[in-house]
Amino acid sequence: MTMLDNANDLSEMVMDHHATFDACGPVTVWGRGFGGVGALDSQRGNGANVNTRWVGFIAGVDYRFETGVSLGVADSYAATSLATSDGWGKSQFDSTTFAVTGSGPVAGGRVDVDVFYTANAASSYRPLPDNNAAIGHPDGYVLGGGAQFTLPLMGGDVTPLAAINVAQMERSGTMETGPARFALQIDRGVYSSVLAKLGARFSHKVDVSDVALLPELDIGVQEELTALERNTTIALASGGTSYFAPHASPVATAFTSSVALKAQVDDVVLSVRGDGVVTNRYRRATVGLDASIRF
Repeated sequence: MTMLDNANDLSEMVMDHHATFDACGPVTVWGRGFGGVGALDSQRGNGANVNTRWVGFIAGVDYRFETGVSLGVADSYAATSLATSDGWGKSQFDSTTFAVTGSGPVAGGRVDVDVFYTANAASSYRPLPDNNAAIGHPDGYVLGGGAQFTLPLMGGDVTPLAAINVAQMERSGTMETGPARFALQIDRGVYSSVLAKLGARFSHKVDVSDVALLPELDIGVQEELTALERNTTIALASGGTSYFAPHASPVATAFTSSVALKAQVDDVVLSVRGDGVVTNRYRRATVGLDASIRF
């Protein structure tokens, strides 16, 4: 639901793009277009729910050495909008991410890693009386990285996986524009996330004429290990007492799933996939179209 969630999702996309047919390499150019929706239920009876939509693309290039180790870079752009269910607030932000990626064989399995930086350009909107509005620009950035270990079993049909993502987001302070008696001063905020995930991937390669098909199903459990509440300090821009406002505090446990169908013809791999995250008060679904070609 936040800039931090989007950055973690993009980090997972970067690490997962290696999980394809063994034939890829030595140079692979890949890309994915994606879009999704999400919803966060209010924790308070008089609070509003938050709905979100996002769309974007990510592309990268990898070089695989004869040892099986690969290095690469990736870049992405995503546009996200959030709105409260009561219509009393909305925001949108554009995210640009650059990542350095790596992958290699370890202990009979494979480790994928990435380090990323995301820049966010944001704007917020609150309707006010007399057809006025308060507008802010809480820009920010996210710096983080991730690691994922996969261990193919049963000829690759079953692959247990373990992953961790670490990220820190800084949101700049902003003073809303609008009528002085309603405008808010929103302080700078720094938030951290440590996500751990355990799961398994089920897949089976099927050859149909000159096309290799690989259906996949991933299921997992994801845990937010940070215990810090994510609050925002707010005060009237004209002066007065400041107060803390809850800011999408992390949900501890989430269940994740994804389904994908990949098809390879010669050096080209195409795939369609859907991903979902569900908690007791948070739901997020993303669909994507992938393509990669090796040289």
